[in-house]
Amino acid sequence: MFEVHDPTRQFEVHDPAMLAQARAVLDACSSPQEMQEAVLAAVARNEEWRGKQCLNLLAPEAPTSPTVRALLSAEVGTRAAEGHIGPVNRWFAGTKHIDEIEALCVELLKRAFRARYADHRLVASMIGNLAVYTALTEPGDVIMSIAQPYGGHSVRSGRT
Repeated sequence: MFEVHDPTRQFEVHDPAMLAQARAVLDACSSPQEMQEAVLAAVARNEEWRGKQCLNLLAPEAPTSPTVRALLSAEVGTRAAEGHIGPVNRWFAGTKHIDEIEALCVELLKRAFRARYADHRLVASMIGNLAVYTALTEPGDVIMSIAQPYGGHSVRSGRT
């Protein structure tokens, strides 16, 4: 059975109490500057708690070195440079310095792993899982995973 779209009916997946609290904070602001300050204050509270008051055992959020934090916040992190190193392999112009950075990264990987070839790609979440499962299992293999509420990651179940 299909449900007819009713534009007067609102759909919300987020916690209504949290959204109401956010609306109240923003409604109390008298300018966009105050709204910005409210967001920055929330970010600072998170940084204080996550960075200084708790021990986070979630692997993608593991503590990083000051160098890694500086790299993650660098301007280059907001740039697109699809393709491979070199001007003839890029889809976007203006990647001269990104090519330099990525070439250094590739050469460091070769040294670290004593390899003749290396490549780097950002891998996260389900794509990371897929890479590991593909490398370490065969179709039909059974795997064990910790449930999400206890620190595990989502796993697609079913037959392959």
